[in-house]
Amino acid sequence: DHGERIHDSNFCVDGLIYPDRTPHTGAWEMKEAYRPVRIRHYEANEFFFKNTNYFTNADVYSFTWNLLRNGVIVESGDLVVDIAPNSEKRVILPIKTKMLKTEEYHITFICTRNGEQISKQQCTLQETYKELKLIPCSKKEIEVIENENSVEILTETDKVVFDKATGEMTSFVADGKDFVNNSPARNVKGFLPNIKRAYHDNEKWMKEDYWTKGELSKADAKATGFSIEKCGNKAVVSVDYEIASESTKLFASNITYTIFSSGKIKVTTTLKKVNDEIEPDLPRFGLSFEMPKTMDNIRYFGLGEKENLADFKAQATLGIYTAK
Repeated sequence: DHGERIHDSNFCVDGLIYPDRTPHTGAWEMKEAYRPVRIRHYEANEFFFKNTNYFTNADVYSFTWNLLRNGVIVESGDLVVDIAPNSEKRVILPIKTKMLKTEEYHITFICTRNGEQISKQQCTLQETYKELKLIPCSKKEIEVIENENSVEILTETDKVVFDKATGEMTSFVADGKDFVNNSPARNVKGFLPNIKRAYHDNEKWMKEDYWTKGELSKADAKATGFSIEKCGNKAVVSVDYEIASESTKLFASNITYTIFSSGKIKVTTTLKKVNDEIEPDLPRFGLSFEMPKTMDNIRYFGLGEKENLADFKAQATLGIYTAK
């Protein structure tokens, strides 16, 4: 279109319908953007429904509402609202569930007409931000077996093995299953400091950016130090890393594992710049960890079930979902 050269680069086949005639995620977002009745939460169990139609009363639609506590439906109901075209109405729902201050609550409204779903909208009633506290639940002394090349840490239920030379967590067996991939794509087992991510479209127009200046795309982490300290019901393993692009040093990093005798593991990591040429705005910093390929079932609490992004989520609602 518009005289663009023929190519197979990004943004090709980027319409609302895929070539196999299935809807693109953008089509699902468009459906929600065009919803005829819009809902906003006022307070407690009070909501405002706005009929955006110019000629049709909202009573042609049926609504089902589901109240969710931490993503699980705890109460539901049905209603029909009589709202004149281009008008708004206050609606009080007969919610009986007592909302606990420690839990998250959302309500999802499903709009149908003659049995066909027209739209779905979710309102947040209460959000909580809980600090995750790792509390050791066992006072039993942890067992550490140190060999020439490895260290085995035995908890009440699990076993963790580290390679002293490479700093790798080579095995983490819990409930009889090893959670570490023995054939990882990066040839490094367990956790590894990571500053890489996929190169995105906006960056290819930049003549010089953080990718090219420090050659971050070639950066890899290599262990430079390993130590272990046993202290009663826990063992602390510390692994130092040097992140370099070929022969150029870029960062110093550390991963510290605090392993409790109960089987709980706390993992913390740090990153320090050692090269002044590196931009302070990094594309990414985190830890990579490869699990066995057989562990492909995922259950999560978040937005789903369709693809979504921070600025592309009208088609998604918060709940508990499974995926592969």
